[in-house]
Amino acid sequence: MKKLSTINRNDLLLCTGLLLAALCIWCAIFFVQRNGSRDGLMVVVTVDGEEYYSGLLVGENQQAERREIDIDGHNKVVITDGEVWMEEAVCPDKLCVSQGKISRSGQTIICLPNKTMVTIKGGKSEYDGVAQ
Repeated sequence: MKKLSTINRNDLLLCTGLLLAALCIWCAIFFVQRNGSRDGLMVVVTVDGEEYYSGLLVGENQQAERREIDIDGHNKVVITDGEVWMEEAVCPDKLCVSQGKISRSGQTIICLPNKTMVTIKGGKSEYDGVAQ
């Protein structure tokens, strides 16, 4: 009986080809999601249930302009390059600051102590990492 314990050259070529194909597919999916259209997406900031600010995520001229929204001296929201984040907050835990940048429809940043919510609305709603 013949032993099957050795890996031959064709096995290595097959594994390498499959890994390269998987890498190409992953890169294509990643870049399509990353560079999706942001036209028409709105940033809505609400404080204590009332709309405080509403504006386009990407400026009308598609330029990378930095917009800072000061919310009653408690929080500072920054919008630039198609992304939104909470840059400063006076709340004790600063969880809203550590939530990072958001850029897709349906994503939110919430600051519970200051009753502030930043939401991206419009466009096509996308699934998040948990719902997929």
